[in-house]
Amino acid sequence: MIELIKMDMYKRPDGFTDFIAYSKAQIANGEICQDCKEYLIFPKGYPCSCGSCQSMLEPEEVQHDKFIRCPSCQHKWDPYEGEDYDVLADGDHNVYCPECDHKFSVSTSVSYTFTSPKTEEKELEGSDEQ
Repeated sequence: MIELIKMDMYKRPDGFTDFIAYSKAQIANGEICQDCKEYLIFPKGYPCSCGSCQSMLEPEEVQHDKFIRCPSCQHKWDPYEGEDYDVLADGDHNVYCPECDHKFSVSTSVSYTFTSPKTEEKELEGSDEQ
């Protein structure tokens, strides 16, 4: 069984955690994807990619929660780090690959989750207690 990296191992003398070193150790241990930095369910003990990032290598149409892949040069990039924020809106968008300048269409799907407060208890009508 792979031993997980503990955050306490990366505490500095001043009490703060060196998160860069901690993240690098998690990647080296296979706890987080080396590409998108998402947590992996079963650490391998060596650097690896999650299933979504591995699928980016396939020639078929792919979906990913973090990256866009160019169909021409296969370059992948994080749209959150760019300046084209329109691509983050729900719908179809024309984009240019930052590597080869190839123009193609990307479909963005946005979902929302709403959390409502706990229901309020109401007094029962006709209650004899007063």
